[in-house]
Amino acid sequence: MKEYLISHGIEPSRVFTEDKSLSTEENLAFSKKVIEENGLPKEVVIITDGFHMLRARMLAEKQGIDALSFPSATPLHLLPVYWYREWAGVTYTVLFS
Repeated sequence: MKEYLISHGIEPSRVFTEDKSLSTEENLAFSKKVIEENGLPKEVVIITDGFHMLRARMLAEKQGIDALSFPSATPLHLLPVYWYREWAGVTYTVLFS
């Protein structure tokens, strides 16, 4: 995503990355720390696959992150597997988070 944003005209100094997480929940927690440490605005945009936007925003809200989401392209052949996986993830998030 960083390369995509830069190639589409976003100044590299405006793009912050987080590369330690192993899950969306960790990514949001670590990203929140990057935001706080750099004095960045609290409102963020999550760029993720369209199938994942709902759960990503649910997890952001749980961590007190004010987030909008924007979908990236998903290869069509992956949609059935991803939709099923995300349905299970949303169910887990609603029931256990």
